[in-house]
Amino acid sequence: MQVAVFPVNGFCLARLQNIAKETFYQTFIHETTEQNMQAYLDEAFGLDNIQKQAINPNVRLFLISVGEEDAGYIKLNIGEAQTELQEQDGIEIERFYVRKKFQGKGIAKRLMEQAIETGISLNKSYIWLGVAETNVKAVRFYTKYNFQVFGEHGFVLGGENQIDLMMRRPLVK
Repeated sequence: MQVAVFPVNGFCLARLQNIAKETFYQTFIHETTEQNMQAYLDEAFGLDNIQKQAINPNVRLFLISVGEEDAGYIKLNIGEAQTELQEQDGIEIERFYVRKKFQGKGIAKRLMEQAIETGISLNKSYIWLGVAETNVKAVRFYTKYNFQVFGEHGFVLGGENQIDLMMRRPLVK
């Protein structure tokens, strides 16, 4: 299995958009209505929004592929691009998704390694994220990588309030 992690550039924005919409939909459709989901997908993953993220110097986007097929992606934020803490010594994992058919095959592990490597290369002292409290599988995965809950925050999905656990772990330099 040939696995490659690579930074997103202008030539693969449509690929990122496709996998972002697909994986978010699969992960959260059971928590909202189809109408609410579509509204969120259009706003969060519209091509204009993805293009803005790709050129933001405080955002790092990575795709992971298996052979010729995109398997997942991550979005990392530093500085004021972070959704909450915006502390200079932290890096946020805002999005971390793997297509269902690639789950359990080491893809998430490789994406986590990329996130940690990126944080260390940027001299950050910790990495943090928000994860839906209902996403038990993801919480278990992050705990395996030494993330610990330090708070919670609200997340609005199509007008519905959700609760995200905020988790963080130190980065060893």
